[in-house]
Amino acid sequence: MTQFLDIPSELDRLEHALETQLSPAMLETSRSVLDTLRIRPDREPRWTARLSPFVTLYPLLQSEAWSDQPTELVRRANEVHLFLLIYTFIDDRLVDGQNTLAPAEIVLAKQALLIALRIAREASLLVPETEAFWMESFEKYHRAQLRSYDSIEEEDAETRLEAQEQIVKDRAALGRLAVVSACHAAGHADMQSALGSAFDALAVGLQWEDDLNDWPHDLLASQQNLLLAGLDSGSIPREGDINDRLRSVDRCLVKSGTYSLAVERSLSFLEGAETVHSRFSCRQLVDATIHRRRSIEDLGRRLESAIAKEDAG
Repeated sequence: MTQFLDIPSELDRLEHALETQLSPAMLETSRSVLDTLRIRPDREPRWTARLSPFVTLYPLLQSEAWSDQPTELVRRANEVHLFLLIYTFIDDRLVDGQNTLAPAEIVLAKQALLIALRIAREASLLVPETEAFWMESFEKYHRAQLRSYDSIEEEDAETRLEAQEQIVKDRAALGRLAVVSACHAAGHADMQSALGSAFDALAVGLQWEDDLNDWPHDLLASQQNLLLAGLDSGSIPREGDINDRLRSVDRCLVKSGTYSLAVERSLSFLEGAETVHSRFSCRQLVDATIHRRRSIEDLGRRLESAIAKEDAG
């Protein structure tokens, strides 16, 4: 199969966009953020083994639904996507109460947002016809940033879980802006809803995977996590030896079935995204999603083995 997108070349283009859009001082400040987002070109041929191009280049990857080659419009849309990623990455850290942010990073977030909006207008992604959608997306995003998973008080477990996953979708609202706006600008408004929904499903599936791997860090840093939100608050020790606390929560996650639930939900959402990508012949997104599912399935098998040992003990 011919590769649709030259991943290293497109990452090079984004690197160049940063160098031309940001001042030298802001570019230097952005290095730590870019290292975390892994914007730098990855020369490994199996790019789907890394999560970052999957997320960073999503508008370009999904545009395969209507184009044989990336267009200037989609590349500009991906620039918008990148600057919104930088903005949300820093904003997330602010909302989480991380006090390690330098003042320059906060300035960078504001500048990234302004650049994203300017490029969106220049590329006809933000036009009168899409303005309401942009406003709604920002409203969803900021409202979700002020909510926590623990704030959901639904008694029914499934309803509570769906409400928590809706928070994840709303926090990813700025991520789908470039995707949906590019569809509209390219004359493919008929694909907006399906591809937007696929992005939402991908965001939730990847969040479950991320929280599966990161719950120890999130627990100790008092950050939000879907797995921890599913536990009774009384079962999470807040004091004592760190290792004892982690072992106690690990046992709770095993006995409550939360590990298994997280793997199941992650796979379900990724399969939903994959179905849409397959329908629109987004070959590389299908390939990437399959790879992520296999990774989660491997994680699930390791967890099942650990659970079996726990039961035997």
